[in-house]
Amino acid sequence: MSTLFFLLSIFIGWQAWNLYNPAFSNPKLAVPSFVAGWLTGELAPHVIFWQAIVIAVFVLFGAVEGFFGALGFLLCIAAWATMAFYYYEATGTRAEVQTALSEALGESFETMIHEDYRARFPEGPSEDLIRHPFRQHDPQISVIKDIPFGDFGQTLDLRQAKISNHEQPKPVLLQIHGGAWTQNYGSKNEQALPLMNHIAKQDWICVTSSYRLSPKATFPEHIIDCKQALVWIKEHIEEYGGDPDFIVVTGGSAGGHLSSLLALSANQLAFQPGFEDKDTSVQGAVPFYGVYDFSDSLALNPTEILLDMLEDSVMKLDLSTSEAAFRDASPL
Repeated sequence: MSTLFFLLSIFIGWQAWNLYNPAFSNPKLAVPSFVAGWLTGELAPHVIFWQAIVIAVFVLFGAVEGFFGALGFLLCIAAWATMAFYYYEATGTRAEVQTALSEALGESFETMIHEDYRARFPEGPSEDLIRHPFRQHDPQISVIKDIPFGDFGQTLDLRQAKISNHEQPKPVLLQIHGGAWTQNYGSKNEQALPLMNHIAKQDWICVTSSYRLSPKATFPEHIIDCKQALVWIKEHIEEYGGDPDFIVVTGGSAGGHLSSLLALSANQLAFQPGFEDKDTSVQGAVPFYGVYDFSDSLALNPTEILLDMLEDSVMKLDLSTSEAAFRDASPL
């Protein structure tokens, strides 16, 4: 049992080390390193709590003894301190976002928001959601699942508040899920639920859609499907109380790429074959951590992993011979 404790302490130490030293340059280790860092970093308080419970059980049964027991225990303490500091560093995001908004919109930008509307927004994140990060349902939100749209078996989900504060048509948020444009890496069913529930309670209607995924799908099929979702919204959202003339698109990772590309390619014929006459413009876009330059023209990608995936699975083209296609797929 002492050996098991020491091995566990090494694993806990690696989790903390991985936060600041992810193995993104190693194709075989990149995904497990990312997943471990993602969960440990985002859920550091939960990880520390449950690991401390497990370590307490080892202590209770006398597994922490001798030199290696003390070394393992100290390693756990150092790891938890590192995780806590990593989590604490994220609190600086609020000030950075506030600074960016003030620089872009002016110091008094908050006064431009209607007072009654602004008053409904909380001062900070929901502590209840932080305590229960995997909660998917909100009792104040109604959800309609798997509404069919488009030409390729796509579906979308629609979220809105059960009790509305206003009678006028509601603004619409289109959420595009991430997951490396790849099957089994992400779906509309689990991503951005806290965001959409929060926005829906501000009297928006939130729509999240599926789209064809690689390796079966080849770009631009992904963006074509997103544009078909947008067309569905424009043609049907009034039936649910939404405003087809005010649509904002968002998404993270691959969804950040697709949401920004959708916003910047309004009515581009190559991305809407068969529905060239449809309006695919939106009123705003808020992409998160997206990939904005498939061709890596600014040489910002630290490894070749992304390019290899784009060439082999998403684009199915070589950058060296098809640079124009990679540029056309880039929101940049």
